[in-house]
Amino acid sequence: MTDQYDSIRISLVGVGYMIQKSKVNEALLARMFSVAAKLKSSLNDALLDAEFFPMLGVPELKSISDLEIEYSYFGLLDDPRSRIEIWKNGKRKTILKLMQLYNKELLFPLYDLKLEEVSALAIKEFEMIVTELSIGTVLDVTVRIPNFSIDNLQFKICEVRGLGNQKLLFDVLYEEKTLFVRIPETLITNFSVYFKA
Repeated sequence: MTDQYDSIRISLVGVGYMIQKSKVNEALLARMFSVAAKLKSSLNDALLDAEFFPMLGVPELKSISDLEIEYSYFGLLDDPRSRIEIWKNGKRKTILKLMQLYNKELLFPLYDLKLEEVSALAIKEFEMIVTELSIGTVLDVTVRIPNFSIDNLQFKICEVRGLGNQKLLFDVLYEEKTLFVRIPETLITNFSVYFKA
């Protein structure tokens, strides 16, 4: 018997959430505040300004992503507007809400989950936490899989303690292999920076 390959598309659509914890040294943080003052902006607003990083004068820093990162997660936020769509051979087979993945009222789980937890509660000196909310297609995967079964999917969820205790789906695996991910198509709706100097 030969394997039948199914065309599978998994789309995470709705509210995206990014959290990134970075370390900055005292001199860099002082410089960042100085540039923000020159732009007559808060540090939050200045980090989104196209002129901020060139004015910072640190060639290796072209965006916030270039800071020393302790952790970074981006995924679909558990929100009523968010959904997981699973398509098989061009036909939508399933629509799930994130809450359905980890429903604790069930006797046994319906889906294979891997949970990771990060804490945004205690920010140490010269640490910075950046959060970003966005809306659109957060993750979109199209693959060809022999004899596809939803039971072989694993969903990776990050629980963020602090900052509203958010849950986000940040990866989808099939038979424990990460699927190819297309770049998200989202619009940023909120951007915040938390730091301790």
